[in-house]
Amino acid sequence: MTTKVRNSNIELLRIIAMLFIVIWHISLHAQKGELDSHNYIIAFCTAGVNLFILISGYFGIKLTWKNLLTLVSTIAFYNLVSIVCKWSISGITPDISIIKSLLVPLRESRWWFINCYFNLMLLSPIINIILNKANERQYKYFLYVLLFMSCVSGFCFRNSINSNGYNTFHFITMYVLGNAIRRFNLPTILSTKKLLIIYILCTLTLFTCTFIILLRSRSTFYNNPLIITSAVCLFCLIAKFEFNSKTINYISSFMLPIYLIQDSVIGFMAYDY
Repeated sequence: MTTKVRNSNIELLRIIAMLFIVIWHISLHAQKGELDSHNYIIAFCTAGVNLFILISGYFGIKLTWKNLLTLVSTIAFYNLVSIVCKWSISGITPDISIIKSLLVPLRESRWWFINCYFNLMLLSPIINIILNKANERQYKYFLYVLLFMSCVSGFCFRNSINSNGYNTFHFITMYVLGNAIRRFNLPTILSTKKLLIIYILCTLTLFTCTFIILLRSRSTFYNNPLIITSAVCLFCLIAKFEFNSKTINYISSFMLPIYLIQDSVIGFMAYDY
């Protein structure tokens, strides 16, 4: 019996995505977005969330009760650890709302990413059936409609179905897009030079938008076409270089705990400090 080896290039991408998210949160929560470096961080790091969902779509979610229970128990565990640490350090007794979040951790509003990902997991069996059964014409139609509703109707015209990318609909869109990267083998079809040029142009354009008052706030929307395109390009660039590393694979297994800890009550306590 052979053991399935994870692609270390994609696991490295998972680490990079988490690094982007942590840097973004440091700039946003600890520095309040007031330093000059915040503009650079918006341009380079806001692709982190989209990268994570692209990875899920690329490999596909295989929903099981074990996966769901593992996710919920992991959230509850790190939430408990965070609360205990804050209580030990500050001596302030946690309020009832935080304690309730242990029972239903997915209600915790600060973990919007987990809420949306959990919803995506629940919907994944139906989405997978659509993707697997659809012919190429139907598949492309489904993908284009999702992108239109996210990037045009949502981002450009602020349709409530996906006005900023912080919702389950956007996660579905990125999941399908990640599946499309694999289905159409984009890392092989698109040249390294072309991907680099598009990625650099998107990043520079996004950086320029951060200096325009009317566009600055919308530069952080995950359904921003520039952020989506840069995430796809970066994904394809790294996917081109296949390699295996036990160290990379081991480190990548800690990405969910890192996210939960830094975005917990003890994490925000550290950001405030």
